[in-house]
Amino acid sequence: MKHLIENWKRFLVEAKKGPHQIYCDMDGVLVDFVAGAVKQINEDISDSNLPSRDENGKLTRLGKLRVALHRADADSISADQLEKFSSNRSPVRTAAIKYMYARLDNDVEFWANLPWMPNGRNLWNTIKKYQPHILTHPMGVGSEEGKERWIQKNLSPVPEEIYMSGQKYKWATKDGAKNILIDDFSTNIEPWKKHGGIGIHYEDENIAEAIEKLQELGFSVLRDPHEHDLHEPDIDHDIDDEDDGLYEVKRSLELRQEFKKMILEEQGMEQDSEESHHGEDRGLYIDPETGIITVLSEKDLKPTRSKKTNS
Repeated sequence: MKHLIENWKRFLVEAKKGPHQIYCDMDGVLVDFVAGAVKQINEDISDSNLPSRDENGKLTRLGKLRVALHRADADSISADQLEKFSSNRSPVRTAAIKYMYARLDNDVEFWANLPWMPNGRNLWNTIKKYQPHILTHPMGVGSEEGKERWIQKNLSPVPEEIYMSGQKYKWATKDGAKNILIDDFSTNIEPWKKHGGIGIHYEDENIAEAIEKLQELGFSVLRDPHEHDLHEPDIDHDIDDEDDGLYEVKRSLELRQEFKKMILEEQGMEQDSEESHHGEDRGLYIDPETGIITVLSEKDLKPTRSKKTNS
């Protein structure tokens, strides 16, 4: 069942070959690292079970951060004290950065459970049909495992290529073709461009600019406001093993015929060649609970579906 659902997701995405291969960063683009780090560090600061001194009586990195906060008459850090290019140059920022690297670089659970950026899902849903690769700079070995888990949990379909490196410019071109990097750090964008690639300096609050740039580069990512809304369902939500009810998915004839063929092959059956060429326009009903998929004629399609409700 899981194999069938994953294949169905890939059909719905209708992966296309874009004019350039897209490489997408994670932290600051898809994943809100700073928000997660601020939350974790502030929890540590207020945790009385975490000592400020080691067994030899010396201040730990956490202890130094607490001292800096006390001198600044503060009891917690803020996002600007962790932002890489913040104008904040206070002793609190210095202590917070040092503690951050020591505390989080190998914390697998931290990296695996970071929140999305506010517009992270919007960006991913815009570019995923072009089969983007992930290109991210890990902090430590534990962060690599955590990032991999985050990808597996949050991105669907899971990208086929995932790269972790601080030298991102090495992927700027391939066989003479220019690749695209979507990244929030200009320190990654500039070397990428110098090595022949196309860089999109991403800011979450200005996601529209990134999408417009992709459109200019030949990607079909802008929708006509007058276009009839025939968008695909939210496949991560609508086709879920835990959802009850019958979900209607109506796609193009070619897509449905291809998927029907795959279903029949899984069931060890052959498709009727005459039906495949002369059949009516069809829809697919998928029962996520049982995995039963039924190909129906247009007259049988119903615009209703049941969903679980929390009581």
